Amino acid sequence: MTPGNVGINVVQSQYGLTLTEEEITRFLLAEVEPVFHFQTGEKSFRAAVRLSDGAYFPCVEFKSASQLVDRSIHKFDELKDETVRRKYRDQVYITLCLNNMISPRCICSVERSSYALPANHRELLRDAFDAFGLDIYGNYLSCVAVMDDGKKFYFSFTVDPETNFLDLPDGYTADQIIQVIPNRKLPQKQYSTRLPFACYLSTL
Repeated sequence: MTPGNVGINVVQSQYGLTLTEEEITRFLLAEVEPVFHFQTGEKSFRAAVRLSDGAYFPCVEFKSASQLVDRSIHKFDELKDETVRRKYRDQVYITLCLNNMISPRCICSVERSSYALPANHRELLRDAFDAFGLDIYGNYLSCVAVMDDGKKFYFSFTVDPETNFLDLPDGYTADQIIQVIPNRKLPQKQYSTRLPFACYLSTL
């Protein structure tokens, strides 16, 4: 199937059909800057998708299906002993039931996400998190984002779970952030993160 519309920011299928994993992967590799999980090093591509029924998901992390399978098998193998059977069942439950997932077979268009925190700002905040000696579990780093029009907004940044998508004020996109100032607060609304969905591709 040939994509009906391939542009700088979007790839879309023809006639309402779904995209192939190969088409999605070509778009991600060409148009989306990858980021790497702070703890595991797993690569992901952040984008927005529309499903075949018209549902729109603005915060999706595309990851390698092969890495997920290998990592899950490794964890399951570690827990196969009968003495830890309950932990084995718990691990299967966590892997299968507690993640927000989207099937690649339902996607008819992919575009760059307007909520994806630019990689350079993400890395700066991660380094600041370490520099301030914060425990990654249960802590957040206050920061101020300076937009390209000079306005400033107050955000929080976390490492676990990772902050990959920002909840932005109306009318702004993450690409408009020109500077992030760690460990700074403002006397106004604190914006946080947007919850992502994961999509695993066999072609990544």
